[in-house]
Amino acid sequence: MQKTMKEVILFEKQDLRLVDSPVPKCGPNDALIKIRACAICPTDLRKYALGKMGSPLIHLPMNMGHEWAGDVIEVGENVKNYPKVGMLVRGVAGRGYGEYTLAPVPAVMTGPPGAGFSATPIDEMLVQMADNVSYEEATFVENIMICTQAVVDQAGARVGKTIVIIGAGQMGLTQVMIGKLSGAKVIVTEFLDWRRELAQKYGADYVIDASKEDPAKEVEKITKGKMADGCVVTVGQPDAIVQGLKVVGPGGVVCIFGGSTLDTTVTFNPNLIHYGSRILTGVGVGGQRKGKMAMELIASGKIPVKGLYSHTFKLEELPEAFKKITEGKLERYLKGMIIP
Repeated sequence: MQKTMKEVILFEKQDLRLVDSPVPKCGPNDALIKIRACAICPTDLRKYALGKMGSPLIHLPMNMGHEWAGDVIEVGENVKNYPKVGMLVRGVAGRGYGEYTLAPVPAVMTGPPGAGFSATPIDEMLVQMADNVSYEEATFVENIMICTQAVVDQAGARVGKTIVIIGAGQMGLTQVMIGKLSGAKVIVTEFLDWRRELAQKYGADYVIDASKEDPAKEVEKITKGKMADGCVVTVGQPDAIVQGLKVVGPGGVVCIFGGSTLDTTVTFNPNLIHYGSRILTGVGVGGQRKGKMAMELIASGKIPVKGLYSHTFKLEELPEAFKKITEGKLERYLKGMIIP
């Protein structure tokens, strides 16, 4: 086996480089994975553009890729039952912008030790791919897990409920499909016309042109004054978060889904929460892991993820791709996929 590999490392803000690194050594509790595909997470774009101000999860230098799928080519001596060499998996942990990565095999805690969290089975994290799912499609497992947490567990989507999704990017479109699967009525607000078209394609009941219409007034019309029961804000912008509080009715839940820069502040009238008994919450850390469920949704076609990525890149093209994406130079960019 080769001793070195290519990987892409973020050294500082807007300093992304293709480098040669040693192939990771497989420890006794690890699985060594050959990466076959890795998606570009929006959080990675924010880390690239803003460096240490972009995310509380950044530790430079770092290989940011974490939405990957690949082949198990080696397992440690303590790994007895799962995974097995030759298995195709959607992965956990980072270093996905490279040719190889390590995955820790022991059960992964969903919270800090001693906080009362139970361990997550490794097959819910390092999820075996279904036979009819491609590597590219498998990278969406984490997206579906976290979007389910936002739409169903936090915003309360179910039969008889109305949910607003603010933003129709790749995550927002996934949330539209999850909302419809739950039986909820789904309203989407979006500025870009081509993304509004995609929201309709993926099942939104109503689509509001946020560039021309007041979303709160439109939701009031659609719901005949009742307003929405829940809202997921997919973009970490102050105006969008305040808009979320305005589109839900008394007792409504607003889930902040999109991450913000570390210097972001939001100003709103507290009476929106005080008198309206509204709940403002978040998503992104913790929650029940449902990797196998997400894989089944992809395999069954209930969440058709193939159309959710718009551009494909080779590993060596990644530094230039990040530059073009963050500068808005790629037409109709939705999500990027890297094939090492």
